[in-house]
Order: sequence, then structure tokens, then C-alpha cells
Amino acid sequence: APKLDKLGLRGTPMVGRTPWRGIYDFLRASNPPLKRISLGDFAAVDCRYLEFLPLCTELEHLTLNHCELPDEFFHRLAQTDGTVDGTLLPKLEIFNMGVCEGFAKESLTNFLRSRSKLQSDSVSKLREAAIMYCMAARERDVEELQAIGLENLIVEPVDNEATFPFAR
Repeated sequence: APKLDKLGLRGTPMVGRTPWRGIYDFLRASNPPLKRISLGDFAAVDCRYLEFLPLCTELEHLTLNHCELPDEFFHRLAQTDGTVDGTLLPKLEIFNMGVCEGFAKESLTNFLRSRSKLQSDSVSKLREAAIMYCMAARERDVEELQAIGLENLIVEPVDNEATFPFAR
């Protein structure tokens, strides 16, 4: 798939009994120049999709919906020393997530802050983010998120926990 530059997945891709193994093997073997990925609707225990993201070194735009995101994910996206070593998705410029959970607000803010203030030739600056109806972005957190100074930031907070499962 040498021309595949966009990929969208909903639900858990299965090959036999091993979730994500097929997509991981496909991406590793074909090494497509993916620029944009949209993932969503995964069970809370299904974080294996994070394993194939390191294969997407050219990725510029990531959208995640209805996903469980561990703090480690945001730590790996964060950039602290200006080098590409250890930085997940070094060319990421646009990050969108909706109705995601499983992470602390501090992990999200550290990631947004580190990648929006970046001055590096090897790691791209985050230009745009949308945080929609995530449990770690409540109404009380909007001002703090906006204070990060990201060029284009949209935050739609969760007003209460009853709203969360129905947000789309």
C-alpha cells in the first residue's frame, strides 16, 4: 500500500483471535506514508492499537473517538528535549479526540503544552487540537487548557458524568 495516506478504523480489527496483529503486520510490511489516521469505538481493555502508532512516522493528523487512552500515550507524545528520539508521532500537527477517557488531565495538558511550544527541526509543533466531551476536560478545566496557548484549540467540556456516554 505505497500510496495509502489515510486510514480510518472503527471497532477492533481481528485476525484470528489476535486483535490488532493484522493491522500491525500490514503497516510494518507495507510501510505506507500515512499522514492521517482516525480511530474509534474501542473497548476499554483494548489499548493495543497504540502499538502500531510508532510505525506511523509521517503521521500529521490523529483523531481518536471513544477510546481508552492511558497516561503513557500522552507522555510518549510529549516532547521535552527537541529531539525525535522517543517521541511518538514526531510530525503530528493536528490532534483531535472525542469521548475518550482513562487519562489524567495533567497528562493531556503536559502533552499539549510541550508540543505547542516546540522549537525543533526534528519534531513538529502541534498547531491544532480539539478535545471534545472527555472526562478529563470538565467545564472547570477549560480555562487552564486555553491558557496553554495552542494556536487553534477547541474544547467542548463534559458538564457531568451522565452526558459522557452519549456524547458524539
